[in-house]
Amino acid sequence: MGWEFRVLGPLELRRDGVAVAAGSVKQRMLLTSLLLDANRVVSLDRLIATLWERDPPTSAIANIRTYASQLRLTLTDGSGDSRLTGRPPGYLLTAADDELDLAHFTQRAAAGRAAMSRGELRRAVGAFREALAQWRGAAGEDTSRSGLLAARLAGLDQQRLNVVEELIAARQQLGENAQLIPELRQLTYEHPLRERLWQQLILSLYRTGDVAGALDAFGQARLALVRDLGVDPGAELSALYQAVLSRDPALLPESKTADGTEIRPRELPTDVARLVGRDREIALAVDALTGLPAIAFYGPGGVGKSALAVHVAHQVAPSFPDGQIYVDLADGPGALPQEPVDVLRRIIRTLGVPADQMPQTEAEAAARYRSFILERQMIVVLDNAASAEQVRPLLVGGGGSVVMITSRRMLATIDRAVHIELNRLTGPAAAQLLATVCGAERIAAEPEETTRLTTLCDRLPLAVRIAGARLAARPLWSVGELVRQLSDEQTRLDTLAFGDLAIRSSIERSFRAVGSDAAALLGLLGTVRIEEFTLAAVAALGDLSHAQAAPAFDQLVEQRLVEQTGPGRYRIGELVRLFAADLAVPGRPEALHRLLCFYLCTARRAWELVHPAFRPARDDGFFETVPRLELADASAATAWLDQERANLLTTARQVADEPAAVARFVPLLLAALHQHLTAGGRWDDLDELAQLSRTVAVRDAAWHAEAEAMVSLAAVCRARGAFGQAISYLERAADLRRRFGDEQGVAACLFALGQTLVHSGDLGAGLARLQQSAALYDRHGLLPAAGQALHESGEVLRRLSRYPEAEAAFDQALAVRRAERDLIGEAITLVALGSTDCLRGSDLRAVGRLTEALARCRATSAHDHSWQALLWRAAAHQRSGQGSEVEADLRSALDLSRWCGDPNRERFAAALLERLGRGEERDLKDRVASELLR
Repeated sequence: MGWEFRVLGPLELRRDGVAVAAGSVKQRMLLTSLLLDANRVVSLDRLIATLWERDPPTSAIANIRTYASQLRLTLTDGSGDSRLTGRPPGYLLTAADDELDLAHFTQRAAAGRAAMSRGELRRAVGAFREALAQWRGAAGEDTSRSGLLAARLAGLDQQRLNVVEELIAARQQLGENAQLIPELRQLTYEHPLRERLWQQLILSLYRTGDVAGALDAFGQARLALVRDLGVDPGAELSALYQAVLSRDPALLPESKTADGTEIRPRELPTDVARLVGRDREIALAVDALTGLPAIAFYGPGGVGKSALAVHVAHQVAPSFPDGQIYVDLADGPGALPQEPVDVLRRIIRTLGVPADQMPQTEAEAAARYRSFILERQMIVVLDNAASAEQVRPLLVGGGGSVVMITSRRMLATIDRAVHIELNRLTGPAAAQLLATVCGAERIAAEPEETTRLTTLCDRLPLAVRIAGARLAARPLWSVGELVRQLSDEQTRLDTLAFGDLAIRSSIERSFRAVGSDAAALLGLLGTVRIEEFTLAAVAALGDLSHAQAAPAFDQLVEQRLVEQTGPGRYRIGELVRLFAADLAVPGRPEALHRLLCFYLCTARRAWELVHPAFRPARDDGFFETVPRLELADASAATAWLDQERANLLTTARQVADEPAAVARFVPLLLAALHQHLTAGGRWDDLDELAQLSRTVAVRDAAWHAEAEAMVSLAAVCRARGAFGQAISYLERAADLRRRFGDEQGVAACLFALGQTLVHSGDLGAGLARLQQSAALYDRHGLLPAAGQALHESGEVLRRLSRYPEAEAAFDQALAVRRAERDLIGEAITLVALGSTDCLRGSDLRAVGRLTEALARCRATSAHDHSWQALLWRAAAHQRSGQGSEVEADLRSALDLSRWCGDPNRERFAAALLERLGRGEERDLKDRVASELLR
């Protein structure tokens, strides 16, 4: 890599990429002086004047030779040669141009000036930027300075400013006036006496249409010059001021003639420094520019569509040298959408057409617009489009120009356009955006509160920016303080406002675009907190049929007040929900009641389809006549329960504190969901719902609901291994039901209590409860439940090796299940009977029953019990000497476990086959029993 010498900033000396110490203060001054005159001999007299401003010591020459000797050693390379040599009348430091940043700066600045003289503006901009990239701070900023050295270093700083001004001039000729304004404001603040910078700021402001800003900038320049120097602005600055006052056409770029002016507008708003979380969308947009003449960004209000469109336009602007036009089609909050003809005239006027030649009709204006655009390479940004009809006359069908559109709706009928959807930011991206606004250290100090803050902002870029601005304006606030304020739902929307930014006004713009029916529907959606919903739920909420609800609901979706999350499923953003809750909409209590009825009716129907032998308790007074969702079969019912589970629980939380007439929804929902949540192992959900139900029941003195809640809580405790607590819940539930004469309920408690005691290891006590349960069920004609209790009793008896009693219990259960046409129950009991025969040594009878059981299991897709039946039949075949049948059953069990994706059962079946093949598995019965009856 060699040597690197850097003086344009802190003095740096590097060899092969490794920093090398330059020595003492005087050595660093000597090195700096030599580098400023690299490849030229610097006399001792000049070096003395550099190191000592006045009164050098008598030993000055000797001192310089000592410093030079030390530097010579430092600058020696691997071959023993040094870059520093003595040459009369002084010293010479040798450095190649690519080793010295000053040389590279000088060369690239000269290249930029040469390109400017040839009119190669883009080449000039590139060269000037390369020159300025060599700077890391003020020249020699960490070097002690004498008068001569200070003057030379200050001269370098002036050269840098000269190049900055030349770069700005080149960019102004390229039409980058809007982008330059923030830079020029900063530069004039740092260098208030530099008149050329003020001239450039005034010119850029004027060219972007800010005449008042240009005149104000002249006033600031004059004030600085008078205050600090006691002089008025110079001739050039004063002449520019007069030209602005008189609207001199010469100030406009690229003019031709009065009737054929070729103007290159640069109307894009200021770009954001860094757009967070939108890399994918930016890449899609840039790629689309190569093939299509239009890009349409769409998404909800506040998601950052305008910022993205402007950012992409800035990024690709060099490829469209004839200019950029920007139009806000909404023309401010609360305004009606602009008519296409008005927008066309505004653009045509920008392109230089005088007022007396302005087209009168939309068709004429569109034709004139297209004739301008198609001959040029331009970007047209149409922000906040209301409809495809509004922007269609402004589209271009070819040429080298492109139109970028932003809209809350997807303008699907626009031809030859790529549509790019913007959604909320991810959690990390939202936190990153917050950090860019109010400071990374502040955000890093409170990561959990930051996550809460971005969640309260719904991860919407506008809301996150507002929150960040509020924090930036309150440096003593913690993130947690703002979280506390935003946690109040009554004031959150008002808190999310800062300056000219406000979430409420952003949502209002979408709200004003929908009809009265859609507005009323949105107000009703603010009644509930469900995470996702279907059109069927919305129809129930609004007391509408599906056909009646669809048109109004579609308007909400089009305006992104409601967002689609999947096929037939939608969500309302939290901030939109708060806006909807503030709307004055009549009939909210009735709407909530209808939604609760819809959910309960459909949940009950789903339970009946999945568990036809068991039916939840009815409450016809509550359900009234609200239509339920029709579910085709058990599979559709299970899918609906899975999809709506979160909504059902959310609704239960919301209404638990309501009066009894509404809150009784909670225990009814528990009754409808208990089996589904248990079967799916959703213990946390069942626990929460049961606790809510019990609270409601105790408060409203609903003893039946209280008992149901305790049964569900017992199921949760049993699943978690807390058998003692489960038994306590069940005994209290049974006592409560006995007190009120509910013998069927007592039977259910005894059944659950028996199962719990068995799981806890108390088989005898468990068997007694199960048998009591079976007798009570039978007495009250609840045959499906009686069949289940008899079957469970048989299972316990089998575990106790009381095989004749077990067989009798299973026979009774089988008779009940056949009578009730319970095919799955019949299959399960046949497997149990076959396994009992096998354990008793009745192998031929076991094979017959298990063969019948397999047929039932296959007919009902009871794969778990098919697998068990195959293993038991293999054991029975082995004991009866049918070796080939043993291997066939084990292979079928292995194939079934693989098909079901059960690795544990696959390993067990494979191990049995392997041991059988080696002749080691002489008694399958014991191995199967230890696996299936443990």
